[in-house]
Amino acid sequence: MDDRVRGALDGVAPIEAAGVTVSVTPRFDRAVLRGDAAAFGVGLPDQVGSVAERDAGAVLCLGPDEWLALAIPGGAVLRVAGAGAAVDVGHRQTALDITGRLAAALLNAGCPLDLHVTAFPPGSCTRTVCGKAEIVLWRRAAERFHVEVARSYAAYLWAFLAENARGLR
Repeated sequence: MDDRVRGALDGVAPIEAAGVTVSVTPRFDRAVLRGDAAAFGVGLPDQVGSVAERDAGAVLCLGPDEWLALAIPGGAVLRVAGAGAAVDVGHRQTALDITGRLAAALLNAGCPLDLHVTAFPPGSCTRTVCGKAEIVLWRRAAERFHVEVARSYAAYLWAFLAENARGLR
């Protein structure tokens, strides 16, 4: 990804409210993988909604033949051999890190899913909405979420979360 590409959230200070912090994550390289899991030569998660974490990133299973691969810049490169495709989507999205005891409550201000830790445990991921923005939601720990959002919706989602964070207690 080109370091000169700027996002709508570059330079914003974290949102800090009672029991929650929202911050922009460091840059990731991203690829959407489609096809037969064997085509990628690495162990991809095979259950929709599951995540395989690796030293340099993670692979989120979003559908029976669709994955979102996240890697720190310069991380492992996937090679496609067979019936599969890997498409670089690094410029398309930005990511937020939402942490704290009220992280799930903040997300539930605009996300219709049951985010109780027993219904959406750590290591779970899904495609959903928050407010009017489509997101990919990954629960990394009981009180930590990773949110992928299209760059064109990033400022909207940030403002939505900031407004709703003010009402948390």
